[in-house]
Amino acid sequence: YQRRVRGLIATDTHYNTSSFTSQNNHSLTRVITMSELWADVTSDQTETTWAILEVSGDRAVGISSGVGLDSFREGFADDKIQWGVIKVVGVDQQDNVTSRRPKYVQINWVGPRVPAMKRMGALAGKSTISQLLQGAQVTIDCNDRNDLTTVTIGKALLQCGGAHKPTHYDFGG
Repeated sequence: YQRRVRGLIATDTHYNTSSFTSQNNHSLTRVITMSELWADVTSDQTETTWAILEVSGDRAVGISSGVGLDSFREGFADDKIQWGVIKVVGVDQQDNVTSRRPKYVQINWVGPRVPAMKRMGALAGKSTISQLLQGAQVTIDCNDRNDLTTVTIGKALLQCGGAHKPTHYDFGG
């Protein structure tokens, strides 16, 4: 499933959510640090396995987050430049022990309907996103959501190394 987190804005040190109205009609503003956003995806205590971001100037804006590869793939817009990160757990099942190692995959998305002149914006946003998503083991450039499959992501993860390969990958959801 997918949940929208529109209005999450990253500055150098904090994400500031835009104001929203609570049930009793009071206007609220919540400040979320960059580490809190990353922690939501990387935590074993939350069910969130992915987040999608956009860059506006030198700020990253959280667009959506959710669970599982299918909703992650569908979260990208055909007419936008976006970045995503998904947690994929490498599972190694042996006779008497199972180990689970999370890996983080960064997706640099340039939608198929993004005009050619705007495609250069993807380069400008990469540095902002790279500062946010420190720790991603694999980066994949993509413009077709059908390329975001368990096979292509799994192969990229296997190429990033490690002496012991997992028996399979868990994409959540």
